[in-house]
Amino acid sequence: MSKDIYGAETTVGGAWALEGIIIVIEGAEDLVVTSMSLNYARPINKFMPLNSKSRFLVTGEAEGQAQLGAIIGPSKSIATFLTEYSDPCKVADHNLVLKPAGVKACDGGGNNAVTFTCKGVLLSSVNLSVQQAGNAITVVNAGMTFSFLSLEVK
Repeated sequence: MSKDIYGAETTVGGAWALEGIIIVIEGAEDLVVTSMSLNYARPINKFMPLNSKSRFLVTGEAEGQAQLGAIIGPSKSIATFLTEYSDPCKVADHNLVLKPAGVKACDGGGNNAVTFTCKGVLLSSVNLSVQQAGNAITVVNAGMTFSFLSLEVK
């Protein structure tokens, strides 16, 4: 352990490299995904009975939301994707997987990166925007919000 110029002790815990993230959306291989965010939460209520010093935590059902940003290109696969993922009758078949790609540990360790799988994914909203990006290049962006039923971590 060494000290820096301010007298704080510093220990190097290791390092790793990450080449990127792979987002796997079944049936949406042609989507050009540019951004993603994910939220999975459950309500928790605290109870303190008047006749006891004990406290209790009661949890509710979890729910999730994911947002994807994608570029709409010349492929018509976006229409198929939106139709497929907006059908509540097919929700049991819809998964969204987020996993790191190209993880390299400096100590030579293998790729034990965490993978997140959203199950029961259903499209809840879509927004479109058009952007002029310099030299007469026009980009059509789609923002999509999904609800999902469970989140698995492996």
